[in-house]
Amino acid sequence: MNTNIKATGIELTPAIEAYLGEKLAHIKKFISESEREMARAEVTLAKTTQHHKHGDFFKAEISLLLGARTLHAS
Repeated sequence: MNTNIKATGIELTPAIEAYLGEKLAHIKKFISESEREMARAEVTLAKTTQHHKHGDFFKAEISLLLGARTLHAS
């Protein structure tokens, strides 16, 4: 599975990449062998605001492209 990672407003550290790799490994078991070669995961990690101190200001989104099917989670 090919993985494209886009980080906006945050530094993509090796620890974040390793954590993301662990989570994507769980997804791979639900993808068939034939789809796995063509599958592509597009991941967006972002900090949505620079000045707020409370609330949700990080977001993570993934689009999993499996041939004709597209799965999206945020």
